[in-house]
Amino acid sequence: MSYYRLLELNSEPFSNSPEPDLFYQAPQYVQCLQKLEISIRLRRGLSVVVGDVGTGKTTLSRMLIRKFRGEGNVKLYLLLDPDFSSALEFLVAVARMFRVYTSEAASSEWQLKENIKDYLFHQGIHKDRIIVLIIDEGQKLPPFCVELLREFLNYETNTAKLLQIVLFAQREFKRILEEHAGFADRVNFHYVMKPLNFSQTRAMIRFRIERVSEAGKNPVLFTAPALWAIYRATGGYPRKIMMLGHQILLKMIVQDRKRADWTLVRTCLRDTAPRRPVVRTWRLILAPSGIAVAALILGLTFEKPSAWLTQALSRSGIPAWQNDETTQPVSVAASAVPSPVPAGQEMQQASLERSSQATPGPSPGLTVDVPPVPIPPSVESAQEKGVPEWLGRLTIQKRDSFRQVLEQLYGSSAEMHFESLAKANGKIKSMKTVKAGDVIRFPALPASSRPDQHAAYWVQLAEMDTLEDAYEYIRHYTIRVAPTRILPFWNPGGGLRFSILLKEGFNHEKSARKAMRDLPRKISSSARIVSEWGEGTVFFADLG
Repeated sequence: MSYYRLLELNSEPFSNSPEPDLFYQAPQYVQCLQKLEISIRLRRGLSVVVGDVGTGKTTLSRMLIRKFRGEGNVKLYLLLDPDFSSALEFLVAVARMFRVYTSEAASSEWQLKENIKDYLFHQGIHKDRIIVLIIDEGQKLPPFCVELLREFLNYETNTAKLLQIVLFAQREFKRILEEHAGFADRVNFHYVMKPLNFSQTRAMIRFRIERVSEAGKNPVLFTAPALWAIYRATGGYPRKIMMLGHQILLKMIVQDRKRADWTLVRTCLRDTAPRRPVVRTWRLILAPSGIAVAALILGLTFEKPSAWLTQALSRSGIPAWQNDETTQPVSVAASAVPSPVPAGQEMQQASLERSSQATPGPSPGLTVDVPPVPIPPSVESAQEKGVPEWLGRLTIQKRDSFRQVLEQLYGSSAEMHFESLAKANGKIKSMKTVKAGDVIRFPALPASSRPDQHAAYWVQLAEMDTLEDAYEYIRHYTIRVAPTRILPFWNPGGGLRFSILLKEGFNHEKSARKAMRDLPRKISSSARIVSEWGEGTVFFADLG
């Protein structure tokens, strides 16, 4: 986007989408990829990668796919959401991925399993191909799916498994392994992903900025104290780093600044943080002693603080170092460096991508003072269930029509919600009084209907973590496609999310897929069909 050129950048360095070209090869990531590759090539069967929300599991899965694309003897299949309601539904999905689904086998679990088995034996023995099934959000696997995967792993020769399964899951997947000992016994490789330490966080930020910088330029956009503040606020979780980094760059562009310092990081946290009890730790982080700040300004590289620095931090009241584990360096072979993606590798997507990663809030070590705002009465009942109070805030731009903004966020009920919106933003008297530069807070007002009450299938162009990101997408990407809308929603597992949908839904999957194929390639490559919504989901826009 052109406005990033103000910072001497060609594009967004802190995209929340898994972009292989911006993949930072932290030692733990390289090590995990190398071991996954070995396990697959040796046809060892089941590999499991677990980690907290935001540690980079999805990005790692995409890098694994990229590593094997173009190899004719390796066929990759990606299952993004394994939350199936029955064994038959799961078998149908797998059979369709493998292209062995037949109408005769549609209602027979036994016949579907036979078709899958025949396919694996034909591909693995007669054609000597490696079949890889990659499953994201593995913690959603119901018990019958676990049992079926265990059966699939029984398909083998004397020397190799015919199906390679790679599971990426959150830490609660441990419970599934404990409950299914027969499945756990088949795990060949198990890896636990951890957040980055400070030096890795700093290196990742600098790496991503360098990759998107204009030719011959490598701008230094963050001071050393700012990098430290980002690390303390995010705990080294890549997703949190991306979200905060994006907000900082936007603030720099608006304020025409060339470098972010710790005060700007503080401002961005205050603007985006939900209301919470005030713990004034910024004074502690930048303590009067100045010792910690001096160490950062000198650009010291360390995994753990030295003894003198630890003592200084302690005297200054700064919390102890969060990441007390260091990762052993590994040698990065030339083959570990991602290669360009050639075309032609078959990879099919059998399910919907619905992120189960909750929107992260500020780290306990970096809380900020956010003034309380009155809660509109219309959302009090929803909040009792844990539903968020606010969708977020948005800075109105010159080209924005405030009426259209409301319709984008709240759908057909926008007019009904204006009174609640006005109460939450005291300066709003009418829609005409809102002008460019105004920062508007949007309350989370539950919708009166669900998307599936209006259409069976929806085309999702993207899914964002924040309101600003969602509307920025609308501003810059969708002018070339059919009319779009934002669907804010919340559920207990995924938190608050913002889905970018084509404005009109479809009654038939075929029609939805045709509409998706007609999109520009840059958008259609990440688009997907949505037909189901998680249990307990609360929507904040009426799509009728």
